[in-house]
Amino acid sequence: MRVLQEREILPVGATQPIKVDVRIIAATHRSLQDEVARGRFRQDLFYRLHVIPIHAPALRDRPQDILYLASLFASRLSQKLGKPFAGFTPHAEKSLQLHSWPGNVRELENRVEQALALSDQKGYLTAKSLFPDLIDDNEAEPAESDKLSSNVPTFFEAKISFEKSYLEKVLLVARGNISRAAKLASKSRTEVYTLIRKHGLAAGNFKK
Repeated sequence: MRVLQEREILPVGATQPIKVDVRIIAATHRSLQDEVARGRFRQDLFYRLHVIPIHAPALRDRPQDILYLASLFASRLSQKLGKPFAGFTPHAEKSLQLHSWPGNVRELENRVEQALALSDQKGYLTAKSLFPDLIDDNEAEPAESDKLSSNVPTFFEAKISFEKSYLEKVLLVARGNISRAAKLASKSRTEVYTLIRKHGLAAGNFKK
């Protein structure tokens, strides 16, 4: 509390405090407002930390970031492990986007690192190498005869497509006004903002 309030520390054995110039970044997966209300988190500490709040949605709520993050991790880890990385197979990319990611970004990084560590010298990561615990050997990569079915979207893909299309129509009718869009969709403003970020849209583009 002293560090946060006074911006100074008192080292062990010292008699005079030392001023510090630092930025404090704190993270949690819980609602601190609820924790304060239940008496499980100090209110004075909460208000000293709660200066510029940044909400980071779970990875499953921002599928547009999955392939970007996976490629970023793979590029970094390939240098660290000394293993080549040439890219992901099409089936691997689809599997990455369809996974629910209960372990969030850490799970994604872990799966990429494991796949790279066990990859061959060709450097292509497959769905089987990324999800050895979830994908059977005979499901690892679709056969050539199965490619005709690739034009049929999965239920998840269809749902995402409809969600984005619906959101675009609502924003168009609301002329980019978030409050009006939330009312039209029977959603809260927070939910609309989350959906906008999820689909990479900009409300300003729908203003007339």
